[in-house]
Amino acid sequence: MLVLRDGKYGVIQHHMDTRLGRHFGVDFGNPDLAIYAESFGMRAYRIERADELLPALRSSLEGNAPR
Repeated sequence: MLVLRDGKYGVIQHHMDTRLGRHFGVDFGNPDLAIYAESFGMRAYRIERADELLPALRSSLEGNAPR
């Protein structure tokens, strides 16, 4: 599973900015999904840069752990 996150409701923020001239309540935090996956015995990778993606995908396909 590949999870993409941006930490906010971007479309809602855009509409609020456009209609109201300001926004509120659109930013939020997320749980650490990598640690959460590891707690179930799954491999997990936190990708911070584009060049980390392919090695992580290759590594995730090796072995016998749940994916």
